[in-house]
Amino acid sequence: MKLLAKIVPVAISTMIIISAAFTLSANENDKFAADYTLVLLKDCQEISRQVMSDKQLSAYLALEQASEEMDGIESPIESMQDELDQYTSQIEQLTEKAIIEDENSLHINKAFLKEQKVVVAKLNKLMEKHQADFDAIGKQGEKIGEIADKFEQALSESTDGFDYDQVHIETPDSTGNNYQCNNRSYTTRL
Repeated sequence: MKLLAKIVPVAISTMIIISAAFTLSANENDKFAADYTLVLLKDCQEISRQVMSDKQLSAYLALEQASEEMDGIESPIESMQDELDQYTSQIEQLTEKAIIEDENSLHINKAFLKEQKVVVAKLNKLMEKHQADFDAIGKQGEKIGEIADKFEQALSESTDGFDYDQVHIETPDSTGNNYQCNNRSYTTRL
Protein backbone atom coordinates (compact mmCIF):
# COMPACT_ATOMS: atom_id res chain seq x y z
CA MET A 1 0.00 0.00 0.00
CA LYS A 2 2.90 2.34 0.77
CA LEU A 3 4.36 1.65 -2.67
CA LEU A 4 1.05 2.48 -4.35
CA ALA A 5 0.87 5.73 -2.37
CA LYS A 6 4.29 6.72 -3.78
CA ILE A 7 3.52 5.64 -7.40
CA VAL A 8 0.18 7.44 -7.78
CA PRO A 9 1.55 10.99 -7.22
CA VAL A 10 4.48 10.28 -9.55
CA ALA A 11 2.13 8.91 -12.23
CA ILE A 12 -0.19 11.92 -11.90
CA SER A 13 2.75 14.34 -12.09
CA THR A 14 4.09 12.54 -15.17
CA MET A 15 0.68 12.68 -16.85
CA ILE A 16 0.40 16.42 -16.15
CA ILE A 17 3.87 17.07 -17.58
CA ILE A 18 3.12 15.00 -20.71
CA SER A 19 -0.23 16.73 -21.14
CA ALA A 20 1.38 20.16 -20.82
CA ALA A 21 4.06 19.20 -23.36
CA PHE A 22 1.43 18.04 -25.87
CA THR A 23 -0.57 21.23 -25.31
CA LEU A 24 2.49 23.42 -25.90
CA SER A 25 3.44 21.41 -28.97
CA ALA A 26 -0.08 21.64 -30.38
CA ASN A 27 -0.21 25.38 -29.75
CA GLU A 28 3.04 25.89 -31.66
CA ASN A 29 1.39 24.35 -34.72
CA ASP A 30 -1.95 26.14 -34.31
CA LYS A 31 -2.77 28.82 -36.83
CA PHE A 32 -4.97 31.66 -35.70
CA ALA A 33 -7.01 33.82 -38.07
CA ALA A 34 -6.03 36.88 -36.04
CA ASP A 35 -2.43 36.34 -37.23
CA TYR A 36 -3.42 36.56 -40.91
CA THR A 37 -4.38 39.78 -42.65
CA LEU A 38 -6.28 40.22 -45.89
CA VAL A 39 -5.06 43.27 -47.81
CA LEU A 40 -6.99 44.57 -50.82
CA LEU A 41 -5.15 46.77 -53.32
CA LYS A 42 -6.29 48.92 -56.22
CA ASP A 43 -3.71 50.43 -58.57
CA CYS A 44 -0.97 49.61 -56.06
CA GLN A 45 -2.79 51.45 -53.26
CA GLU A 46 -4.08 49.68 -50.18
CA ILE A 47 -7.83 50.12 -49.93
CA SER A 48 -8.66 47.65 -47.17
CA ARG A 49 -6.87 45.74 -44.43
CA GLN A 50 -8.82 43.12 -42.48
CA VAL A 51 -8.07 40.26 -40.14
CA MET A 52 -9.01 36.98 -41.79
CA SER A 53 -11.92 35.00 -40.43
CA ASP A 54 -11.55 31.39 -39.28
CA LYS A 55 -13.39 30.26 -42.43
CA GLN A 56 -11.02 32.27 -44.64
CA LEU A 57 -7.95 30.96 -42.83
CA SER A 58 -9.15 27.38 -43.14
CA ALA A 59 -9.67 27.80 -46.90
CA TYR A 60 -6.32 29.58 -47.27
CA LEU A 61 -4.41 26.86 -45.41
CA ALA A 62 -6.15 24.16 -47.47
CA LEU A 63 -5.06 25.97 -50.64
CA GLU A 64 -1.48 26.26 -49.35
CA GLN A 65 -1.44 22.54 -48.48
CA ALA A 66 -2.78 21.56 -51.90
CA SER A 67 -0.12 23.73 -53.56
CA GLU A 68 2.62 22.07 -51.53
CA GLU A 69 1.26 18.66 -52.54
CA MET A 70 1.40 19.77 -56.18
CA ASP A 71 5.09 20.62 -55.77
CA GLY A 72 5.76 17.01 -54.75
CA ILE A 73 3.63 15.60 -57.55
CA GLU A 74 5.42 17.73 -60.15
CA SER A 75 8.93 16.60 -59.20
CA PRO A 76 9.00 13.53 -61.51
CA ILE A 77 7.95 15.73 -64.42
CA GLU A 78 10.58 18.32 -63.56
CA SER A 79 13.22 15.58 -63.55
CA MET A 80 12.29 14.61 -67.13
CA GLN A 81 12.11 18.21 -68.38
CA ASP A 82 15.63 18.24 -69.86
CA GLU A 83 14.94 15.08 -71.82
CA LEU A 84 11.59 16.47 -72.98
CA ASP A 85 13.26 19.71 -74.09
CA GLN A 86 15.92 17.77 -76.02
CA TYR A 87 13.33 15.73 -77.92
CA THR A 88 11.28 18.83 -78.68
CA SER A 89 14.33 20.67 -79.95
CA GLN A 90 15.39 17.72 -82.10
CA ILE A 91 11.92 17.47 -83.62
CA GLU A 92 11.90 21.18 -84.46
CA GLN A 93 15.36 21.00 -86.03
CA LEU A 94 14.48 17.93 -88.07
CA THR A 95 11.26 19.56 -89.24
CA GLU A 96 13.20 22.59 -90.46
CA LYS A 97 15.63 20.33 -92.33
CA ALA A 98 12.94 18.01 -93.70
CA ILE A 99 10.68 20.65 -95.21
CA ILE A 100 12.31 23.37 -97.28
CA GLU A 101 10.10 25.81 -99.12
CA ASP A 102 10.92 28.76 -101.33
CA GLU A 103 8.85 30.87 -103.73
CA ASN A 104 8.79 28.25 -106.46
CA SER A 105 9.12 24.89 -104.78
CA LEU A 106 8.60 22.69 -101.77
CA HIS A 107 11.26 20.11 -101.01
CA ILE A 108 10.67 17.31 -98.53
CA ASN A 109 13.65 15.30 -97.37
CA LYS A 110 12.32 11.88 -96.41
CA ALA A 111 15.51 10.95 -94.57
CA PHE A 112 15.00 13.78 -92.08
CA LEU A 113 11.31 12.86 -91.75
CA LYS A 114 12.38 9.31 -90.94
CA GLU A 115 14.76 10.62 -88.24
CA GLN A 116 12.00 12.83 -86.93
CA LYS A 117 9.69 9.82 -86.67
CA VAL A 118 12.27 8.03 -84.49
CA VAL A 119 12.59 11.03 -82.16
CA VAL A 120 8.79 11.38 -81.95
CA ALA A 121 8.57 7.69 -80.98
CA LYS A 122 11.12 8.29 -78.20
CA LEU A 123 9.14 11.32 -77.04
CA ASN A 124 5.91 9.31 -77.02
CA LYS A 125 7.59 6.54 -75.02
CA LEU A 126 8.81 9.10 -72.47
CA MET A 127 5.32 10.59 -72.22
CA GLU A 128 3.74 7.15 -71.78
CA LYS A 129 6.26 6.33 -69.06
CA HIS A 130 5.15 9.42 -67.14
CA GLN A 131 1.43 9.26 -67.95
CA ALA A 132 0.55 8.42 -64.34
CA ASP A 133 2.49 11.52 -63.24
CA PHE A 134 0.61 13.69 -65.75
CA ASP A 135 -2.70 12.20 -64.57
CA ALA A 136 -1.78 12.92 -60.93
CA ILE A 137 -0.94 16.52 -61.82
CA GLY A 138 -4.27 16.89 -63.61
CA LYS A 139 -6.16 15.44 -60.66
CA GLN A 140 -4.30 17.69 -58.19
CA GLY A 141 -4.95 20.67 -60.46
CA GLU A 142 -8.68 19.96 -60.31
CA LYS A 143 -8.45 19.68 -56.51
CA ILE A 144 -6.61 23.01 -56.31
CA GLY A 145 -9.28 24.58 -58.53
CA GLU A 146 -12.05 23.39 -56.21
CA ILE A 147 -10.19 24.60 -53.11
CA ALA A 148 -9.44 27.94 -54.81
CA ASP A 149 -13.17 28.37 -55.51
CA LYS A 150 -13.93 27.74 -51.82
CA PHE A 151 -11.20 30.21 -50.84
CA GLU A 152 -12.64 32.82 -53.20
CA GLN A 153 -16.11 32.28 -51.72
CA ALA A 154 -14.72 32.61 -48.20
CA LEU A 155 -12.99 35.87 -49.16
CA SER A 156 -16.16 37.32 -50.65
CA GLU A 157 -17.47 38.19 -47.16
CA SER A 158 -14.54 40.62 -46.86
CA THR A 159 -14.15 41.73 -50.46
CA ASP A 160 -17.75 42.45 -51.48
CA GLY A 161 -18.29 46.14 -52.05
CA PHE A 162 -14.63 46.90 -52.71
CA ASP A 163 -13.15 47.80 -56.10
CA TYR A 164 -9.78 46.02 -56.01
CA ASP A 165 -7.42 44.39 -58.46
CA GLN A 166 -5.14 42.48 -56.08
CA VAL A 167 -5.50 40.46 -52.89
CA HIS A 168 -2.50 39.98 -50.65
CA ILE A 169 -2.38 37.74 -47.56
CA GLU A 170 -0.01 38.73 -44.78
CA THR A 171 0.99 35.75 -42.68
CA PRO A 172 2.86 35.43 -39.39
CA ASP A 173 5.92 34.48 -41.45
CA SER A 174 5.76 37.50 -43.74
CA THR A 175 7.71 40.55 -42.71
CA GLY A 176 5.86 43.75 -43.44
CA ASN A 177 5.42 44.63 -47.08
CA ASN A 178 6.79 41.59 -48.89
CA TYR A 179 5.17 42.38 -52.23
CA GLN A 180 5.96 44.78 -55.01
CA CYS A 181 3.65 46.61 -57.35
CA ASN A 182 5.00 47.44 -60.81
CA ASN A 183 2.89 48.45 -63.80
CA ARG A 184 -0.24 46.90 -62.32
CA SER A 185 1.64 43.66 -61.84
CA TYR A 186 2.17 42.28 -58.36
CA THR A 187 4.93 40.04 -57.19
CA THR A 188 5.11 38.41 -53.77
CA ARG A 189 8.64 37.88 -52.52
CA LEU A 190 9.14 34.67 -50.59
